[in-house]
Amino acid sequence: MKTLKCILMVFIFYPTSVLPQFYSDIETSQYALDFFQLAEESIHSYVESVDLQKKFNDDEIQYIARLYYNAILEDPVGFKMHQRKKYNEWKSNMIKSNYTSKELKPATKKAMLIEIVRDKYGDDFTEILKLPALVRGKVIKKELVDFIGDDEKIKTKQMKITVIVEDVIKGEKYFNKDDQITASYLPFWFQESYVDFKLGNSYLIPLRPWIGLREYKGEIAIDLLPFDDYGIYSLINDIPITDGKCYELSEFSSYSEFKRDFFNTYMIFGR
Repeated sequence: MKTLKCILMVFIFYPTSVLPQFYSDIETSQYALDFFQLAEESIHSYVESVDLQKKFNDDEIQYIARLYYNAILEDPVGFKMHQRKKYNEWKSNMIKSNYTSKELKPATKKAMLIEIVRDKYGDDFTEILKLPALVRGKVIKKELVDFIGDDEKIKTKQMKITVIVEDVIKGEKYFNKDDQITASYLPFWFQESYVDFKLGNSYLIPLRPWIGLREYKGEIAIDLLPFDDYGIYSLINDIPITDGKCYELSEFSSYSEFKRDFFNTYMIFGR
């Protein structure tokens, strides 16, 4: 009876763990299929890509942004895997044409569509658009381990950060409050200043699937964004702390105000 009570207490009080993350219940998001179909139909060669912005009106650019936003939010792994599938098709066609075809790689077409979105909405908006998840989490463990890349060419150190999720700002399909997750990064990703995660502190942490050369295995990577502090902000007295702006947002006096401003600025296509 005492054993049963202990087991029940573990289930009740221990934070939920839903690893591995970023797995989807669909094979490939329809948003991803539509996005790549649009890219395929709109862009074929570099010649056609000149003045590409002029091919789309404002409503069409908004449609492209909405497609990409939902494709990444709904299934970031499936999006990447579909891009690999399209690349393999492109490579097969190039071999058949003896490499005379001028058809662009799927990744290049994707990048060109995203640049159209960037021209309309700006750099900050586009970077958040590309982000699959953003959580607020308390760091409870840090571990530096050996890392070997899929191709075994990269041998370095990997930092693993275990956090308890306190809030989910973006990525509610994959993360929940009180989840215990482990996210990783390679220290050499930081080109300048280094984010030193402190045990017991809470941070705003951008996340993405860690997708290597092979199939996705559920790993989570900390995504470094082109904002102050790489978009990783510590919280003191419930307020994100930074020398500059927090995701280019300012003039908020509480976490709830920050979150409201974030939604109003970056989540205009829904949550």
